Amino acid sequence: MKALIAGDASDDGGPVASWLQNAAPSLAAFRSGHPAGLSAAQAGFDEVDQLGIVNVALQLQTLQRHPVVGRAVADGRMRVAGLFFDITTARMVTVTTSGVEVGEPDGVLRS
Repeated sequence: MKALIAGDASDDGGPVASWLQNAAPSLAAFRSGHPAGLSAAQAGFDEVDQLGIVNVALQLQTLQRHPVVGRAVADGRMRVAGLFFDITTARMVTVTTSGVEVGEPDGVLRS
């Protein structure tokens, strides 16, 4: 995500540039003020982590749009969850399509 934000290797045509193109929609959503990124910013995450969280939120949206998954979620037979590991605090962050819930040391989730 750091390379994606910085634009590193994005124009060299190599394998890294090709791989980074997969995250271009996440970067565009982040730059457009995606709610998950804004929520992550309010929770104190830096830009790189905000982008990573937006990426998870977009993947959740993609999964939920899948015909089989979407029906199962709507029927209550499946729950789709997004997680982001905050390596600096060693906490797991729950990601939704519109925000984050950060687990506190006491085990309580806070939005």
